[in-house]
Amino acid sequence: QLLKEIQGKDADVNTLDDVKLSDYQKENGGIGILPYAEDDLEITVQMLPLLLNTDGSGQDLINRQRVEAYLRAKLNEKTSAKALYGLAVLRQPILDALAEYDRMENLSFEERLYVGLAYAELGDTYRAKQIYDQYVAPQLEVYDTIASLRQGDKENSYSLTGIAMLLAQKLSDANAVKMFQFEMDNSSKYTFNGAQKLFFVKEMLKQ
Repeated sequence: QLLKEIQGKDADVNTLDDVKLSDYQKENGGIGILPYAEDDLEITVQMLPLLLNTDGSGQDLINRQRVEAYLRAKLNEKTSAKALYGLAVLRQPILDALAEYDRMENLSFEERLYVGLAYAELGDTYRAKQIYDQYVAPQLEVYDTIASLRQGDKENSYSLTGIAMLLAQKLSDANAVKMFQFEMDNSSKYTFNGAQKLFFVKEMLKQ
């Protein structure tokens, strides 16, 4: 669908009609990277923005009620920035829980990024930008065409830059495109961020 948006409705695109997205959603509502893989919280929240209809233009591609139940179960097990972000994508009223989580002092850099994304999804771009300015901007290495986070080894930098890229895009930050280019120019054997890059392109097409 996205390729047809880019190339036009008459584009010769393999639509993979035999792929059933429902096969990737598990009985507990979570999403796996493969039909036979177990549910994965990170994969679930990465895929959500691509699979949900948030603007009234069509139908959800997965069962919304089941994925909401999955995220709430994860949140009940342990307060999680990823689960809070996922619920924010679902437009659930979790602002109080998010604010309480945000006040914790020992959050990891990744958790800070997901908190910022959750605020942005809920429309609080003021707090989202505060998080970006405090945590992302000082750690961002910016060059002519790329930008990336200085966080540990290359693998960690690649993973976190992908999340920061989405937050920067939500805030209309000029470095978002440079972070996207960094992600396109690099790869990882261990980090899946294809959904993040695809969603970035999808949002760019709306501009």
